[in-house]
Amino acid sequence: MKTVVAAELYKHTCTVSTKEFLDHILCVEPDVAELVLDKLKAQRYVNKRWVDFPEHISAEKELYEPFLKHASEIGEMLEEFNLTPGTHVDWVNGANVVPLSDNEAAARLRSDILATLRVAPKHPERKQEQVEQPRPHWLRVQVPVEVKKDSDEATVADALAQLCRYIRLVLSEQINRRFVIGLLLCGTKLSVWLCDRSGLIGTQAVIDIHEQPLMFVRIIMSISQMPPERVGWDPDMKLLRRVKGSDAADRRAKGSGDGDDDATVVYDEGDWEVVDPTDPSVVPADFRGSIYKTRWEITVQRPDQSKQVFRTVDSLSLARSGVMCSSGTTVWEVQDVETKEFFVLKKLWRLAGSALEADLLPDLPDDAPVVKIVYSVDAYVGGALDSTVKLIRQGVTPDKPADMGDGDTSKSKKRTYEDVHVNDKVVHIAMVDDKTLHILDDFHQPEERIRSYTLMATRGFAIKRFKNISQLLDGMRDAIRGHQLLWLKEVLHRDISPGNIIVPQSDGKYAGCMIDLDHSRRMEGCRATYPFPQADDSQCETLVQMAKLGDVEISRTTASNLLACFPHAKAAFQFVTTVDETWSGERSVEDFIPTKSWPEMDDGVDSLVRTGTKAFMSAELFGGQQYCPNGSRRKPGEKLKQTVIHDIESFFWVLVYLCLTRKGNGEWREELCKDPPPGNVEAQRLHTTVYCLFDSSLDHVLQYNKREAFEDPSSVDKFVIPVFHPDLADLGDLVKEWWDLLIFSYKNYNYFTPGVLHDQVLKLFDRHSETIKARYRERLPPTTASPVTGQVASSPDAHIDAASSQETDRTLHRTKLETPRKLQIKTVPGKFGPAIPFNPTPEDDSSSPASKRPKVNRD
Repeated sequence: MKTVVAAELYKHTCTVSTKEFLDHILCVEPDVAELVLDKLKAQRYVNKRWVDFPEHISAEKELYEPFLKHASEIGEMLEEFNLTPGTHVDWVNGANVVPLSDNEAAARLRSDILATLRVAPKHPERKQEQVEQPRPHWLRVQVPVEVKKDSDEATVADALAQLCRYIRLVLSEQINRRFVIGLLLCGTKLSVWLCDRSGLIGTQAVIDIHEQPLMFVRIIMSISQMPPERVGWDPDMKLLRRVKGSDAADRRAKGSGDGDDDATVVYDEGDWEVVDPTDPSVVPADFRGSIYKTRWEITVQRPDQSKQVFRTVDSLSLARSGVMCSSGTTVWEVQDVETKEFFVLKKLWRLAGSALEADLLPDLPDDAPVVKIVYSVDAYVGGALDSTVKLIRQGVTPDKPADMGDGDTSKSKKRTYEDVHVNDKVVHIAMVDDKTLHILDDFHQPEERIRSYTLMATRGFAIKRFKNISQLLDGMRDAIRGHQLLWLKEVLHRDISPGNIIVPQSDGKYAGCMIDLDHSRRMEGCRATYPFPQADDSQCETLVQMAKLGDVEISRTTASNLLACFPHAKAAFQFVTTVDETWSGERSVEDFIPTKSWPEMDDGVDSLVRTGTKAFMSAELFGGQQYCPNGSRRKPGEKLKQTVIHDIESFFWVLVYLCLTRKGNGEWREELCKDPPPGNVEAQRLHTTVYCLFDSSLDHVLQYNKREAFEDPSSVDKFVIPVFHPDLADLGDLVKEWWDLLIFSYKNYNYFTPGVLHDQVLKLFDRHSETIKARYRERLPPTTASPVTGQVASSPDAHIDAASSQETDRTLHRTKLETPRKLQIKTVPGKFGPAIPFNPTPEDDSSSPASKRPKVNRD
């Protein structure tokens, strides 16, 4: 988790004025805080010191009990002054216990002190359930606290990094959290940190709890006194709790995950009750043992300002809920409480200025295999737009340095530690990576994000949970067709992944469907003219005769079309001969001539932005370097743009990934759920191949190995296809020909290429699909043993529940911090340094197999 946190917060961490932080973000009236402090001065704050705190700190544990005692007493003062707590909080010592988690793969972190939601005395029956729980639970943590005895630079840097790991864990466990506040106590110096989807923000100057007791009181009071939405809870999400003793509730609340559209009742009102997650009666058991099984009631404000209430039926995607600086996308299947209709609801934090997803969807035919969106809307809290900068941070931003005028857009010089005021030093440190510390520049404008909802009529399950080979092939084909329809309407998807291709259950018109347009962009530029203008007759005749001399027959129409792409007959003839030599009659030059108009160029302001799910991105997009340095896709000195060929390559990697990691019924391969046996070279090669191409969290590993596959095309045939699961081995010919087509398209990229790529790939599927399906049917019941583990291939009829499958995914995707095993290393040219080789010879005494290396999110 340490590496993940550092990567997520890199360039997204800043500090602001401590006074503004307390006045605007932690909104507690100073007058009330003074009354509390005056009350405490008689016994708890004496001679300008809080009693019980040691004058000389020899160990950090000496700070735990004094802090807990004073924080608890400050909270109890609320009732004495008739102040209703926004949330009821208990301050507990967490240094010696690992808090409970419903996620078995959760990191075993121990926050020194925790502010947890308590069960109030008026709920004695629920109090007993909490008492029986021996440890605090991450589901009930409101504020984590990290404590250190020293306040030197290295100690504070380590403490802040550790606090961020607690915060990330809270975000991943509590999917109804908009942001999390954390406290850092180093000796007697206290700082406050807040992490939302725009990153991390902290108090600029530390607070000495003895010298500045009023500030200390205000901070502690705010954690209990502020309403839930001001300490990070989502007011739109209410917990659905089973009524005690209602055993029928689980049986009835199964939703439509099995595709049963005739179901009219998911929730029986007598089985469930709606409760605020911070209510004093709530205990961890109410969350039903998993974030995937927790039921929610979510209220969304429609575009016409009316309210629409949904209840979750199934959790479709929660893997990104813990990401600290990103969209934090979560997706559920839901049922409208009033109409009983089923939908898919997506919540995310979009970048301010980016379009709502519904606005990116062009007009398409009803049978287009593209997501059907009902509406996209922004969320509000108390009538205010839920913005990270304007609402959560209350407009508090880093001050612009004094020497930078309003018109000066140059970057300020990075300061050294000695340049920072002595009282500010300990909070001007952030982890950039595992080894490097940097003093933060004061001037760092955060990226504003806005909480938004998208309601979709299209429902289904991700292609990675396909039930049989037919579903995989047909689903992939139709998704590519949907991508083509978007592309022809000048929308480029830019985020092809197994989670963004679904097998629809709400529409039988197609087998696969493209969803998630969050990273899409509308193309800005010209469209190609079609039909092509007629070329000069003499040039056409010259090209026809040149082709004939090369033993290739082309028509005058074909010659005319080619001359619309190439500047003269000689260049067109070179392409004709290249096609003939490469494909040996399998494809003709006519296959590389478009039959419709297409977006010709993209000159938009963000056309140079490269995005996507890293595991499936083209290697070109990592470093901005073309596979072919002398290619024609950009002019000298021009930066690489993300275009349609990169999306087509991502589709290819999605199919390869599924063939490597799944069985014929979509279930995970058992050999990937555990470390490969020592000495089993084939099993270790499978693990290493999946890691090198998809799982590594290191960009240069993914880039290097995908580029290696391009530079040595035979490596896919030699090393990747042989470790496909036996059920999916028949897809090898399709994969090989697709890779050959991609390499040809990159090497011979021309004006026509964007207009023909989709059709070429669709023809590939049409040519191979029936043969693959027939071969698979002939083998049923399967008897082919796996060359890796010897298990019998599985039946295509079996299918795993989506929720349990996601939990398996979470287990397999969890981040590990072990040192990567030593392998035969190839040196990568350029700045990336050594990378894990594409085809290593695994060592029998490997201390850290590929399954335990840091992994990237693959959804």
